[in-house]
Parts: sequence; structure tokens; C-alpha cells
Amino acid sequence: TDIIKKSAQNNLGVRVVNEERSIEQKVQDTALTQNKSFMAAILLFFLALISMSAASIVFCLIRKRQHGIMLVCGISKNELIRMDFLENIIITLLPAVVVWLIRQREIFGRLILHIKDMDMLIYPYWYAHCICLPFLFAAVVIFISFISGVIPAVIINNMSVADVIKR
Repeated sequence: TDIIKKSAQNNLGVRVVNEERSIEQKVQDTALTQNKSFMAAILLFFLALISMSAASIVFCLIRKRQHGIMLVCGISKNELIRMDFLENIIITLLPAVVVWLIRQREIFGRLILHIKDMDMLIYPYWYAHCICLPFLFAAVVIFISFISGVIPAVIINNMSVADVIKR
């Protein structure tokens, strides 16, 4: 109020603004839950997790007889579980690498961009796409493969050769 009185005495126009509300609004607008791209990525991640799990379970149940024949031939249950896990990794890793390479081509104009050929203005994009993204893809692939392989591992561990081979 002192500022308003002094400005009135000096014929100055003063406007008092409460910055707290605008700061709170900016915080709410920039929250991760308001970011549509982030929410879409989370939903797609869970969709991929659910679909991989369902496909892995169905695939394991369909191939029950083949698993039984492999057990009769001398393959251990741990080797069957490892085989299913590696199949899940290949199924999730191959599309991730292809999409990453396509995105590299769209952003940088070529698949592999060397740091010496790069303009420093695009360094953050290069770092994000060439360094961080491959590690993120690897972590997601391993996580999805592990989660989608838990139930088939339980199915394989609980099956006996006689139950599996008969129809």
C-alpha cells in the first residue's frame, strides 16, 4: 500500500500483481501429468507390457506339447525358460532398434551421426538419441521381457512330462 500511495503522489501508474498465482499455474501446466506425450508414452508402455505378457502366456500354452517333447529329449526346464526369455527379448528388441534407426534418420539425415560431424546446436538431440535412448530401450526391453516371462516360467516349472505330452 505504501508503494501505491507514493506512486499516486508522483503521478505514476503502478500495478500490483500477485505472482504466486501465475507461478502455481505454470507449475500445474508443466507437471508430468499434464504432458500429453508423456502420458501417451506411459500408456503405450503398459499396453506393450500387457500385450507381451498375454502373447507370451498364450504362446507357452500353445507350445505345451513341444515343450514336453523337448523335456523328453533332455532339455532342462531352466533351458526352456531361458529360451522363452530370449524369444521375448528378440521380439521386443528388434522393433525398438528399427524404430530408433528410423528416428535417427528423420532427425539427423543419416543413421549414425559422429560427434565430429555435428553442429553444437544439435548436441542435446544427439546426446538424447544416441546415448540415452539406447540405454532406455535396453532397460525397457529387459523389463518387459522379464515381466512377460514370469507366468510362462511358472507354467513350465509346474508342468510334468506326462501331463504335457497328452492332449
